[in-house]
Amino acid sequence: MEVVIIIGSQASGKSTLSNKYKQIGYTYLNRDSLGYNAKIKHLYPLLESALKRGENVVIDNTHPTIKSRSEFIKIAKQFDCTVTAQVMTTSIEDCQLNAVSRMIKKYGKLINNEDIKQFKDSNLFPIAVLFNYRNIYEAPTLFEGFNSIEYTKFSRVWGDEYNSKALFLDYDGTIRETISGEFYPRTPADVKILPNRIKKLIEYQRNGYKLFGISNQSGIHKGLLTHEQTKDCFDKTNKLLGLDIEYAYCPHASAPITCYCRKPSVGMVAFFIEKYKISTEKSKFVGNAGTDRTCANRIGIKYYEKSEFFNKISYIIK
Repeated sequence: MEVVIIIGSQASGKSTLSNKYKQIGYTYLNRDSLGYNAKIKHLYPLLESALKRGENVVIDNTHPTIKSRSEFIKIAKQFDCTVTAQVMTTSIEDCQLNAVSRMIKKYGKLINNEDIKQFKDSNLFPIAVLFNYRNIYEAPTLFEGFNSIEYTKFSRVWGDEYNSKALFLDYDGTIRETISGEFYPRTPADVKILPNRIKKLIEYQRNGYKLFGISNQSGIHKGLLTHEQTKDCFDKTNKLLGLDIEYAYCPHASAPITCYCRKPSVGMVAFFIEKYKISTEKSKFVGNAGTDRTCANRIGIKYYEKSEFFNKISYIIK
């Protein structure tokens, strides 16, 4: 008999790997399947029962530490089982994207930390959970009792339905500037469109690109402006452009990062990808900061600095 212990953070792809074992007859154990308030210890008697029946077992939990794995290994060894560690090597960035994609598919929106507990859904968790996993993780060794340690690389596969193309745009410093000289506008009257923007964006729209605005607006968290003021400034920007660009913005603190939406996190981009079935390969992201570049790179969209994108004479679009 074999007991497979899957080791990986939340949203790392453990369920996909577990399904491969289930398909070949392994008994599946997972704390979440027992209910929202279930504990790891509730799986111990279930493992014993399955092994008494002579079944192979796959255990799908995070198992970040030696202690969290030890009792499962102890029980397996009592039944002379082979114990295999299957380690997910998924990056924390891919875990973030998996988490928000799953969130958007199920609930149609990004859910704030303050609201997550209300859903009582084990698949919803604050972004801090991923950072905590990375901090406490102890790599498995044969000395723990594993007979072998295998590693599974995560590979993202977008479905064929993700075939639309989009242009993702940072706003402040990329599309617009302020008349006052402030970094971001607090009133619509302070909005000024940067040169060469209108013609280029219209050209892209005519060539079938959907246009989306992606913006960090931590001024809301600081109390410097309201949601209403922020939306008024975005609407004024769109009016000056002559384009109805759908936009999303993050109102949370710039540090420490506690949400999935603030760039360089990919939440806002993922929302539009899921809503409109956008192809990351066909799309482009234009910005003016390292957070923009990192956001684009994390989700696999080609990135352009604003000067490179808007100041070129050629308007040929590939």
